[in-house]
Amino acid sequence: ILYLMFNLTLTVAAPNPLELGLEERARGSCTSYAHSQLDIECLNKLWKYYHFYKSGWQHCNNYLSSFSTDQYKEGCQRIYRRCKRGGANANKNCCKSVHCHLWLSVFQCLGHGHDKLVVVE
Repeated sequence: ILYLMFNLTLTVAAPNPLELGLEERARGSCTSYAHSQLDIECLNKLWKYYHFYKSGWQHCNNYLSSFSTDQYKEGCQRIYRRCKRGGANANKNCCKSVHCHLWLSVFQCLGHGHDKLVVVE
């Protein structure tokens, strides 16, 4: 019994990176809103940490080479609907939606015609 008392390992779950944010984001976490309602910081967090939030998902960088911004000019709503629908391609579709919203937030407002958006760590 003494061995068990002193040999117990306390496991503390690491905080979910998507739940960590600026204190002034009192409206809630980055996962509580549609992608279109998120600021650039939340979109970046989703890009970097979606695979922590959704167990079994791959990092969004794994899909980056398959994204084309050509269809982003039409908006991101269709891509986001595919993300929310779930299914076998939900991981890729949600990453693509985040990528689209980042692209629109950054490049369209600046008037740049870049064909790839790279999210820096």
